[in-house]
Amino acid sequence: MRVWGARTLSSDAGFRYINVRRTFNMISESIEQGTQWVTFEPNRPELWESVKRVVFFFLKSLW
Repeated sequence: MRVWGARTLSSDAGFRYINVRRTFNMISESIEQGTQWVTFEPNRPELWESVKRVVFFFLKSLW
């Protein structure tokens, strides 16, 4: 990545600016770390509701 006017070299317009990319990376890594407990849980509707709830409240806390 090359910094030039707070922009990346990405061709994707959504990730053109460094602050957007860094925020996305932080959110992605946080969700991955915060849902590690899901790995060995049985795949049930209750699990998916729990995961949605965890992710929802995390994203809401960022808003």
